[in-house]
Amino acid sequence: MSKKSKIPAKFDFWQSATGLILGIFIIFHLTFESSILIGQGFFNFIAETLELGFIFEGGKPIVISYLAAFIFAVFIFHAFLAMRKFPQQYAQFRIFKQHSKSLKHTDTSIWLVQIVTGFILFFTGSVHLYQKAVANEPITAIESSSTMTDEMMAPLFIVLLIAVVLHAFVGLYRLAVKWVPMDKDKRVKLMKMRNIAIAVFLVLGLASIFRYIQIGLAH
Repeated sequence: MSKKSKIPAKFDFWQSATGLILGIFIIFHLTFESSILIGQGFFNFIAETLELGFIFEGGKPIVISYLAAFIFAVFIFHAFLAMRKFPQQYAQFRIFKQHSKSLKHTDTSIWLVQIVTGFILFFTGSVHLYQKAVANEPITAIESSSTMTDEMMAPLFIVLLIAVVLHAFVGLYRLAVKWVPMDKDKRVKLMKMRNIAIAVFLVLGLASIFRYIQIGLAH
């Protein structure tokens, strides 16, 4: 009897690992971005701290560029692994939708959310990460606000925000269900936590974007 290949299992592991890294990054990133709601001074302080301003006077913007490049690499690797499971043809997609309707299983249905948001993120997320990887400029409230208004990037960031919040928290939920043993009650509680997290980060993210727009228009 021939041995089964271990490659699919390894791909599954790395897909989960890269998804976890990206999910945690998104939580910290959106939390940092929402600091603009407290004030421009606080936002600039957090940004300079992330640029190692407590070690180098004025900070080192290259630190953020390196981080963005690393996350970009993880993002591309994760997308490559995830695409293995996406329907490759319209006929396959129709079969999936039919199964989803007949089963009426939430965990099956939300996989469609992963497909749609993943497709959107492949384009919008790539643009954002590439910009940050090559920018090598200090992050400030004015600079970020200018990106929203002067460069007309606000619509893209709104789409990116919605897609990334849905993809990240649905993904983290599916990861927990896949790797952590749990009964039905724990799964229901986890679903509630997922929905609350999605609502909270969507509100914070949209409020942050509109605050950036206000600052950009004022300058």
